[in-house]
Amino acid sequence: MRFIINLLKNVLVIIFGWKTFNAFRFILRHGYIPNFINPRTFSEILQWQKYYGGIEKYNKYIDKYEARKYAKSIIGDSYLVPLIGLYNSVDEILWDILPSKFVIKATHGSGWNILVQNKAQHNWNDSKNKLQKWIKTSYYKTTGEINYKNIKPRIIIEEYLEEPSGDLLDYKFWCFDGKAQFIGVIGDRQNKTKGVILDLNWLALPIKYPRLTRWQKIPPKPNKLPEMIIIAEQLAAIFPFVRVDLYCIEGKIFFGELTFTPGDGFNLKIPKELDLKYGSLIPLHKYPKFSVA
Repeated sequence: MRFIINLLKNVLVIIFGWKTFNAFRFILRHGYIPNFINPRTFSEILQWQKYYGGIEKYNKYIDKYEARKYAKSIIGDSYLVPLIGLYNSVDEILWDILPSKFVIKATHGSGWNILVQNKAQHNWNDSKNKLQKWIKTSYYKTTGEINYKNIKPRIIIEEYLEEPSGDLLDYKFWCFDGKAQFIGVIGDRQNKTKGVILDLNWLALPIKYPRLTRWQKIPPKPNKLPEMIIIAEQLAAIFPFVRVDLYCIEGKIFFGELTFTPGDGFNLKIPKELDLKYGSLIPLHKYPKFSVA
């Protein structure tokens, strides 16, 4: 079924182009015809920036390795996940000397991660084949997200992060003109991945992750939340919009990544009044290539 869906998508993209294809997706998701020329809602701006905002210039902040360097320059290296290695090819990875747990990431894509929880039981050949495929694949050409264009394909291996429960909560700070406005909390991946959107006071908002199960009980507020907000806003200060992903494990904060097109701009389902509110907070003129009709 997935093969058929991807084939249909590729055919539609060839016929109509990415912008028109995403306009169709937008109508299906949000229920109205988008204005990608003079956008007003946050959802429209997420698409507009791909075609008129020049966010291809953000690729150095998306590259998983280069983003670490940016974060280090702003908040210091104490917030970075310890790095095990950087590799230009799969053949450079010395499997035998790696620790028992670690995470492998392709630097030039999104979601191209391999969690190794027990090296002794892990099928390295399968992972090796997957990595070789990723290295040869342009994430930009796969999704049309121009911010992934011209990123050098590499591999990084980082230490495995884990909370005492065995889970890892992902705190996603959605920042508008350098200010965090709401927080996504995603976790419980060992069962069925759950997510919820909260305001800065840790109260649930009527914004949904369409593809995720909603938490029935909101996860506890991390005791380092004020510091996490400060860090997120420091990292977001130079961008009109960015999502800053952080982790907090037993009081220790770690930087995850920066994202400018979460879920290709289709990550959330937002009520129209909030969509307009958050859209009004994004200064379009601060984008690298500001262009509206």
